[in-house]
Amino acid sequence: RSTLLPYTTLFRSSYDDFVYFANAIEHFVADVSLVGQSLTAMLNRIEFYANGGYWSQLHGLLKGFVDSEDASLRTLAVFSEVICLRRYGRLNDALALMERNPYDALLLSDQVYYYRYLRVQLRHLLGDYNYALGAYKSLVEEAKLVTNVIPPHIYTQILLKYADLLFLKGQFDE
Repeated sequence: RSTLLPYTTLFRSSYDDFVYFANAIEHFVADVSLVGQSLTAMLNRIEFYANGGYWSQLHGLLKGFVDSEDASLRTLAVFSEVICLRRYGRLNDALALMERNPYDALLLSDQVYYYRYLRVQLRHLLGDYNYALGAYKSLVEEAKLVTNVIPPHIYTQILLKYADLLFLKGQFDE
């Protein structure tokens, strides 16, 4: 019984945290000048919540802002929507959204490599293995040069997908 309590407490605190995050989004929408000041932190929270199972809530919260005239709010909404569409299995829609909204490396800040990884992963999942193999290789080589910039969990995902395709193509050495 004691093993369930920490999990339940962790889940509840994540949900409570998401409620505060949703409230912060409402404030940002009301005053878009606030978004630019906290964009990096907000992007990091979106990745956290999406990976924690809150992609449906994120979709409902931000989908209406993918065409916002404010670049920071649009970046936040597009980033969130791409993750959500991928989670829903709407891979073509996610890729089309990315193509309609070229990323701004300065606005994406810490999440630029995750966003680039998502683009490659979408093409990979859609069966474009040759493109994905080359793109993963480029990301891996670039990551070797800027190891302090790419978050370790994203670098690990890139390496795993690259190794997976090398194995699939019979190019994986022992």
